[in-house]
Amino acid sequence: MIISNLEILRPGGQFIFTTLQNSDLARLQTLELQLAGPIPGELLDVVLPNLASLAVVTSSMDLLAHLSTPHLKHLRLDCPYSHNILERLRPFLRRSAHCLARLELSNAQIRDLDLIDLLGMLPNLTELDIHCAFDRQITDTLFIALHTLKTVPCLAPKLQCLSLGGDLYGSESMLLDAIESRWEGYHNDEMACDRLLSIQFHLVHIYSVETMARLCALSDSGMDVCLFRQKPGQWVRNSGGGYRLTSSEWVRVKME
Repeated sequence: MIISNLEILRPGGQFIFTTLQNSDLARLQTLELQLAGPIPGELLDVVLPNLASLAVVTSSMDLLAHLSTPHLKHLRLDCPYSHNILERLRPFLRRSAHCLARLELSNAQIRDLDLIDLLGMLPNLTELDIHCAFDRQITDTLFIALHTLKTVPCLAPKLQCLSLGGDLYGSESMLLDAIESRWEGYHNDEMACDRLLSIQFHLVHIYSVETMARLCALSDSGMDVCLFRQKPGQWVRNSGGGYRLTSSEWVRVKME
């Protein structure tokens, strides 16, 4: 199979790598992969020299061991039940991290210490989006690392947009301290990083009065602040007479 002049590719099935290995994809800029499990057969290395955006949804990260994307700018990984993600992701980032500006991780089984190690490999990161697996908690370890006055050199110095989703196990105060350290006017006139412009939280907890006051102050001073609370599901009666629990949904919190 010869494929040329493509800029966007969304292959399906278990023959994805066969397609990539046997195709001329030098111009490919966007690649979206969705796999039900490991790819069968022997995998050969694939270099995508102009790929700018890669999205992967799979429970196995083995394919990352065979991909090189030297000009990648946006990486999105949705990896439920993947327990080898660090083993594959670290070498992949060493080959692809220089240009990476946006990282999205969903359902990733990565501890905060390991996440900090990965972020240290991404000096040009401007957008970070983390939506944790149901049994993975966001802790103070991450917040301290993101605090510009407590971590030298500054982690992710070019970060401008931060989105967090999941169970906040760390303290709200530590989270706000880290955010304020990246915003002008909070006794940090000599910031060693770019200003954080936007935050978005989908956190499984009720924001305290003090936290809301500090977030509103950031919003009033110009930061783009977007908060969501999880509305619990409700028991509703089926047409057959039984009951079912509706899915929970996220509701935006008014900044006031």
